[in-house]
Amino acid sequence: MGQSSKYGPLKRGDVRADGKIFYAYSGGRQLWYDEKRFNEKVKICKDYEARDIELFNTKEHPPLWYYDFHKKLYYVGRTSCKERWVEYNEYLLIRKKREVARKRHKARCAKFKIEPYNFGDPHPSDPGLFFAYYTHNRPCWKDLEGLTKFIEARKESAGRSTRKIRIRREKIIHKITDKVKRGTVIDGKAFWDYNSYGKEIWIDSAEYERRKKESRERTRRYRERKNGLI
Repeated sequence: MGQSSKYGPLKRGDVRADGKIFYAYSGGRQLWYDEKRFNEKVKICKDYEARDIELFNTKEHPPLWYYDFHKKLYYVGRTSCKERWVEYNEYLLIRKKREVARKRHKARCAKFKIEPYNFGDPHPSDPGLFFAYYTHNRPCWKDLEGLTKFIEARKESAGRSTRKIRIRREKIIHKITDKVKRGTVIDGKAFWDYNSYGKEIWIDSAEYERRKKESRERTRRYRERKNGLI
């Protein structure tokens, strides 16, 4: 549990002789609590962190390590729910530290045997936790509330990605003056569509018929749902 502090040698979770647990430094003072109060403080801290992450993820941000020519700064992620921009020397230091940490984490996780968990599977020894994803070989578990938030965040992230791809595709295709019509056949290949980068997709006749049938079936199901038939 311990997190190293830049203010002193103690780490969060250290226990002293009287059973009190160290929480943090504050104004040069050491904060010690009994187990109940310590757990309450940790939960509050995690709740605030989850709130900050959720707030941060609702906004659009540049890709990691992005350099802004106007600010003359590098984007290195977030601090609480604020973007963090740094100068070149600090950017190099942060990037190097994260790469070292990533390699160490990957090496530690490589020692774990991959268990065949499916999303939402209960923890083998803790019924209050459920499988969410793997970090390399290591399974990551969340309680029911955390799992629900993770699903919502993943849906929102996927939605943002889909919208970005759709907008990019529409802009590119709008610039194409001589568009190919779906079903056009050249050299035994049928034109299907343009991909998200505006590249033409040509497929053989069997695959074309399969996709066309599948597309019609999706349209039929959509109309039935819209009309309340299913």
